[in-house]
Parts: sequence; C-alpha cells; structure tokens
Amino acid sequence: MAPFALFLDIDRTLTSSGFVIPRRNIDALTEARRQGHKVFINTGRSHGNIPPDILRQIEVDGIISGDGTVVSIAGEIIYSDFMSRDVFAEIAAAVYSDPECWGVFEGLGSSYTVTGRSKLLSRNENEYPTLDSLLSATKDDKMQVVAVSNTLNSKVLDSLREKMSVYAFDTYYDIVSKGNNKSNGMLRVIEALGIPKQNTIAFGDSENDMEMLRNAAIGVAVANSQKKVLEIADYIAPSNDDAGVGEAIERFILKGVNHNE
Repeated sequence: MAPFALFLDIDRTLTSSGFVIPRRNIDALTEARRQGHKVFINTGRSHGNIPPDILRQIEVDGIISGDGTVVSIAGEIIYSDFMSRDVFAEIAAAVYSDPECWGVFEGLGSSYTVTGRSKLLSRNENEYPTLDSLLSATKDDKMQVVAVSNTLNSKVLDSLREKMSVYAFDTYYDIVSKGNNKSNGMLRVIEALGIPKQNTIAFGDSENDMEMLRNAAIGVAVANSQKKVLEIADYIAPSNDDAGVGEAIERFILKGVNHNE
C-alpha cells in the first residue's frame, strides 16, 4: 500500500472519556508508522495546550493545532495565523464582564484559564483575577484559540462571527482566526509532503472535524460523535472508549480494506 497520511483529533476521538489513549490505538498507530505511513495530530487545542503525555505515548510526524492556525512538520512550523491582540482582548473583556462566563486562552507556548468568578472555590483556581493580569501574563505568547463558555454575551458572539471562525460544542465555543480549520491544515500538510489526497484518512467526533472528514479520502467518525458528524462520515468506528481509532486503522491501513466495501 502507498503511504497514507493519518489525521487525528485528540479529545473524545484518540483519547477515551478518561483522557487515556487506549492501547489498541497506540499499537495500531505504531504499526502504521513502522510501515511508512505518516501520523499527524489535528486538534482544536493550541500547541501550548496539548498535554505532553499524549506525545510521549505516540510518535507523530507533525502537529496541526488550534483548528489549523499552526501547522508543523517534524517540529518545523510551515504555517501560522495567530489571533490579533485586539480580538483577544475583546474576548477576554467579555469573559471578565460576566461572572458566569469562563474562558481558556490558548497560545503557542501555554494556556491560560479564567473560570467564572461566581463559581470559584478558592483563589488558587484562577491565577488571573483581573483582565489586566491576564493581558500581562499573555503578552509574550501568541494566541491561537479561545475556548469560551456558551454563556458568552450574544452580541459579542455575533460581532466575533463577522471576523473570526467560531465552532460550537455542547457547552462552549472555539474561536480562531477567520478561515482556519482542520481541513485546511490537513491540505497544507499533504501539499508540503507531496501526498495525494486519495491517501488521506481523518478521525474526529465534533463540528470542527467535519470539513476535515469531508475532505479526507476516508472520513472516520467514532461512534460517540455528534449526530451531524456521524451523518457525513464515510465510516463509523467504535466509540473512543472502545478504541475506534485503532479499529479503523487496522481495517483501512493495516489490512487495506476498501472503505466502500
């Protein structure tokens, strides 16, 4: 089989509900790389918000992070589109103005969590008690994505939709620079490596995975995916708790089953 490029969402796809990578997933990915296939993380998390333990458990050939805002191959960034400081400050101000709102401000270097002030159990849960303290802490980082609770002021959200890409989840939104998504990140990787589109397989579960699944030759949704994701997938694998990623890799990459069969 000609080498494939594999693109993996992390949360609720590669990892189980307990945020552990099932052994079957690890073994299948290890064997796929041994056979010469390329493995890429493709996550809504920023680069600085990818848990190091994930990358200790699996070897990858590159990382697409922040819904396509940063693309790296073998540790070298080949594309980046960071959030403007003005937009970042606008979102942060909205979070601080609402005691019920929370946000995770995710950068290239690290992530910065601001919990709803009305829900704090202790001061230690919020390292950034004021907007100025957050702006100061992040001044030397480059922001890729903001995850903010769906209690965000609707007028602020409408304003952001005009200039940013917004992806909806059950309880929060991901906000990134306009025009960036996991699919475009995937296409940048295969163009850089000269891998044909027909040799791509992508795995996901949420709205921000949909374009990636549509544009990959084989779009795999795990069984726990959002309903609209299941409807557009080429193949529905077992759930993230049942090592659906590993099962699909074994089927389509290691055994070479045609996904149309």
